[in-house]
Amino acid sequence: MVESTALEMRRAGNRTVGSNPTLSATRLQHRRCQAAGFGTMAGADSCMRPSFFFVSLISLWNRPSTNWIYATPGLLVFGFMAQYTAIGTRMVAAGMSQLSPSLEEAAEVAGVKWFRRVFGILTPLLRPATVAAWVATFVFCLRDVSLPLLLAPPGQDTLTARTMTLMANGSPELIAALCLLSVTLALGPVTVAGIAWRFARRLA
Repeated sequence: MVESTALEMRRAGNRTVGSNPTLSATRLQHRRCQAAGFGTMAGADSCMRPSFFFVSLISLWNRPSTNWIYATPGLLVFGFMAQYTAIGTRMVAAGMSQLSPSLEEAAEVAGVKWFRRVFGILTPLLRPATVAAWVATFVFCLRDVSLPLLLAPPGQDTLTARTMTLMANGSPELIAALCLLSVTLALGPVTVAGIAWRFARRLA
């Protein structure tokens, strides 16, 4: 349904705006600039050293007035979001820069509102890039060790942080089981995403 609608919108765009190459080039350049600017802003936090970033979070939230979030896993979730947002946003921005502007132009000429253009045309086309960005971000968050060691509240360590602490005095059998569990959790979303991608390619 989405592919047939997109094909019809592309044909309409070729008929209505195909005679104006300046408009198409301007729209494409604008979209590329938006994607580049979005990725640059999202990647600003990745330019600083992780240790400086973690200490900054601790000094910012380790106060009596903000202890309600500092003593909970909410600070760890916030740290993951701030640390790895750049990965997902850059992948989605790369997918957005590859979309043809004729679809959005045809919808605009046909009188389609902005909300419907974004969530009815662009969002379905960006679904593969969004899923890939989610899987990549999940794997990076799962394998992170330094951030949970610094930001996780007492008794609420993540799997990787608990495995790291048990490597000193824990039993080898338990450590091996935790490592195997980490690998399984990392391969699960990647395997599901790969199977879904191949199934979607066969249907297309």
